[in-house]
Amino acid sequence: MRKRIITALILALLLAPAGGAYVLLTNGVPYTFLLPQPETASTFYNGDLGYSIYVPPGSTKLTIDFAPVSLFYDVDLLVRYNAEVGMSGTGPLLYDYRTSGGPGNKEIVVTPQSSPPLQSGTYYIAFLVNSTDIRVEASITATVEGGSIPPVRVVAMSTFDKDLDGWTANTSTGGLPGASQGDPASTLVWDSTGGNTGGFAHYYQAESLAAGAFVAPAKFLGNLSGLEDPRFEFDFVQLTGSETVYSVEIRIFGANTAYSWQGPIPPSPVSNVNPCVRLVLNPVTNKYDCEGESNIWSHYTAALKQEFWNRLTGDASLATVLSNVQRIEVLANLTFHGGSSGIDNFALLSRGTGPIQPVAAGNTSFASGVDGWTRNYPASNLAGATAGNADSTFRWVAFDGNPAGYIRLNSSGGANPDALVAPDRFLGDYTGLPSPQFEFDYLHLSSSGASKPVQIRLVAADSVFVWTGPVPPTGLWTHYVAPLKDSIWQRVSGATAFVQALANVERIEISAQQSGGPESDGLDNFWLMPSPITPAPPALSASPSALSLEAVARSSNPSTSLGITSIGGGQPLNFTVAASGGSWLRVSAANGTTPLLLKIWADITGLAPGAYTGQVTVTAPGTSLDPRTVAVNLTVNQQAGMIPRIYPGGIVNSASYQPLLAAGALGTIFGTGLSAGPSLTASFLPGTSSLPTRLQGTRVLVNDTSGALIAEAPLFYVSDSQINFQLPFEAFGRSQVLVAVDNNGSLSDPQTVSLAPASLGIFTYDANRAVAVNEDETVNSPENPAAHGSALTVYMTGQGVVTPTVPTGAAALDRPLSRAPFPAQATIGGAPAKLLFVGLAPGMVGVLQVNLVVPSAAPSGDSPLVFTMNGSTSNSAIVTVR
Repeated sequence: MRKRIITALILALLLAPAGGAYVLLTNGVPYTFLLPQPETASTFYNGDLGYSIYVPPGSTKLTIDFAPVSLFYDVDLLVRYNAEVGMSGTGPLLYDYRTSGGPGNKEIVVTPQSSPPLQSGTYYIAFLVNSTDIRVEASITATVEGGSIPPVRVVAMSTFDKDLDGWTANTSTGGLPGASQGDPASTLVWDSTGGNTGGFAHYYQAESLAAGAFVAPAKFLGNLSGLEDPRFEFDFVQLTGSETVYSVEIRIFGANTAYSWQGPIPPSPVSNVNPCVRLVLNPVTNKYDCEGESNIWSHYTAALKQEFWNRLTGDASLATVLSNVQRIEVLANLTFHGGSSGIDNFALLSRGTGPIQPVAAGNTSFASGVDGWTRNYPASNLAGATAGNADSTFRWVAFDGNPAGYIRLNSSGGANPDALVAPDRFLGDYTGLPSPQFEFDYLHLSSSGASKPVQIRLVAADSVFVWTGPVPPTGLWTHYVAPLKDSIWQRVSGATAFVQALANVERIEISAQQSGGPESDGLDNFWLMPSPITPAPPALSASPSALSLEAVARSSNPSTSLGITSIGGGQPLNFTVAASGGSWLRVSAANGTTPLLLKIWADITGLAPGAYTGQVTVTAPGTSLDPRTVAVNLTVNQQAGMIPRIYPGGIVNSASYQPLLAAGALGTIFGTGLSAGPSLTASFLPGTSSLPTRLQGTRVLVNDTSGALIAEAPLFYVSDSQINFQLPFEAFGRSQVLVAVDNNGSLSDPQTVSLAPASLGIFTYDANRAVAVNEDETVNSPENPAAHGSALTVYMTGQGVVTPTVPTGAAALDRPLSRAPFPAQATIGGAPAKLLFVGLAPGMVGVLQVNLVVPSAAPSGDSPLVFTMNGSTSNSAIVTVR
């Protein structure tokens, strides 16, 4: 059992998402990726798993750095100019530059003196993995020096926020060879809500094999050949129907020729996975739509380059077709037979200067990625832009937002001001928006707390303006509103009036360095919206108007959310909340100020199977506003299947096997019926470096002594008789918690687990040997002893809190390192050892890494290693000294 734990911990690596079809890299910004498991000894990765970088005219140097997480990856780096890296049939690889020669970092440098020389255009990057026993995780950084990369501009765009904007369905072919014609019974309608964000174009496919398609209006057609580095970008969602089986596809027509671009297959409709919460009749189509589920919008980029498009009919080149585009189709239904789909934010983009575009109201929810946001590094050529710290990092986090995903900038605390930078769609002419304002949610995390206010920096028309908001609290999502009014923005450089600056906004930065040291700052739900000119009378709103909860007897308490807002005037309202109908009904707060998201849950302890009803009443005291009453229905079902059972005393520290844990420590549960399936070891959630809290239906619930849920525990491994998990950091400060196992709705009796500020355990293998690595990177053993005065790295768990903090279930970062904040001591054979580092092991979850110097007084041979910190003494484990 101990070996299983060590394998899950020591070999766990940070996982990161692979790229799309030749992901376009940002100059100088690292991009972390994970390649699939190779199938052969020499596996080639390009296309969907490759990357590209644009080199502008006048550039003097291109540097491409490949930095693996582990030095043991044997990977070749390949680069090709203006064409994708490929293979000539079954023959040799097609590339211009290649590195080889074993594992480690790789670098390709291209200059005008290289062979072939550096040229303006796109360089494509691919990989050749020379082993089958690894999954390569690395970062790729492409840096262009000299020249000036033209900004991306919008040539034409449909946001669908007001109407269909001229888009039609393919009711006819228009007489063009290769054009599709859908079923006449299919319909295209405009939905005012539910897009990404705002409205969207909604296509209802008839029960037919005829291919439906969205057809673009005239503003996207004509001569596109003069555009520099053009591409289409858009959002797509399959809303109803069976499982998606076809790729997203664009077709363009001209010169009696048709070309096709295909992207990845989008997610299947959620109604195909989970039943609809409700069906609502659509008055336009007289059909029922599924509501209550969250289908996933996916973003697509289709570069207008010959190598990405397949010719369907005719014999003209893509360049000829682009000189007079006559029709653009986006296929609408990607499932078998009927269904409905949506398209939003369809844009034709190009590089270089062009007319200033009006900015449309919209937002970024970060539900599926960074959505074009970056950080202020490397430096911009735009006067007035700031430049952050080279060793700070930027990433998308798929969870823990407000809600869902968000973007996070981990500031190193250096001298430069780190900031988050808005994408191009928020740049341009704001004068057409009535009373525009920015709204966003902000999260600050640091050991010392924030000391500086959140600021927005707006660069426009050779001037810089700054809006200053409140200092953010630590560890709490906070909502900010920044109206774009001259009176609240300070001009810090230039002479342009604020109203003139709004006619050409060139850069937007949000500060992400609020303390004097290392920190993490998150951004979510960034909105640009017009504010109402004449506020309507306020009203109290509670949404949804009715709540349904369902649980299995003896299982976890079900919960949901209730949003309390003030509508109309939009002014904040103080409110009170009262629950009635039964003592089982619980509310997270008895009062608050709008807007606020309340948690509503049912305490099903002792409840027999059956139906229960209650209600929540929200009142705005001191006003004449009508209260809002929300019905709450609870269904408790009979438990089915095997009830999991935790052995008495069966929850222990994974390293020491003692029944005492600390917040953030790794624990092991022994029992029966803990998981329904075969034994399973977890991997990080896709696109993250965090562990799941559910494996094949098994969860570990950590409650306080009253039975209220503190958090679900991240899982390393589950089987019928054993679970390895991390005790959530949220349990810090408590002396006891109640831990229960939920196996697909069947809940074990909770077991009381004692906690301490620290509960140290050294991982061991074989006959109580410490998991330790010598200075020469060999595992410490009688065959590989550590020399006196050499460095030794030991792995353990149970240190408690660290600074800076690391989210529960997340792998520790290497920048900044998270250290244990308390004094510590270590002895080998009773001799004190000098400690070099005590903190979380980068890339691992909940693992404490201790770097120490083997004392000269330590006896030779096998000696006991003991570690002490914050009142806790570890188990004694053996290391060998020579």
